[in-house]
Amino acid sequence: MQATNEVIPEGEIGSLTILIAEDEVLLRMAMSDHLRSSGFNVLECASGEETRKVMGVVGRVDVVVSDVHMQTPLEGLELAAWFGDRYPDIPVILVSGSPTIAANESWKALPNVTDFVPKPYEVERIEILARARAGARGASSK
Repeated sequence: MQATNEVIPEGEIGSLTILIAEDEVLLRMAMSDHLRSSGFNVLECASGEETRKVMGVVGRVDVVVSDVHMQTPLEGLELAAWFGDRYPDIPVILVSGSPTIAANESWKALPNVTDFVPKPYEVERIEILARARAGARGASSK
């Protein structure tokens, strides 16, 4: 994936779909509500397993936002690796409140993980990154 500074303008994001994998329901709802009000199509998943099932149905999203530590057998780093194997051109943004993940930067080894955002975060930051990553994906696929 080739990085670019192109950002999708607000009026042009209505066809972009973001998948959110977050087991904390209030965080997932807040992020989803904000992104929907900003014009994104949003798919919500409470686990890595649910995310894989949803991808089996929809088959395509523009950006994935995933928590690193979910209370399920398939956590965020494994989910990001799964996306890398099956959907290598879909950017994955990881979020976590774990200082260990932020410090050791193990997420950088996953080729389609574009960003790590520590919790707590402002949902506007996720929106800005999602626009930028969707723009980079669109530019590299032209």
